[in-house]
Amino acid sequence: MNINPTPDLPNDTPIADLDLPTRIKNALERNGLETVRDIRETSDRNFLTFQDMGPRSLKFLRSALGGVQARD
Repeated sequence: MNINPTPDLPNDTPIADLDLPTRIKNALERNGLETVRDIRETSDRNFLTFQDMGPRSLKFLRSALGGVQARD
C-alpha cells in the first residue's frame, strides 16, 4: 500500500506503507523506525546522524509528516 505522507496521518501508520523516496525509507527502517509516530518523535539532531539522511531529507519528512523540531 502506498499512502501519501501528510501531517494528518495516524501515528500508528507503518513507514512501509508510505510513499516515500527509497533512500529515506531505507534510512528510517535501517535505524529501527517503524511508524509515523517514530518519525514524529525523533529529534532533528538524531535524524542527521542517520546514514543517507541529510538536511533536505529531514526537511521533506518534517513538512510531510510533522514532528519535533531541533530538540534532543
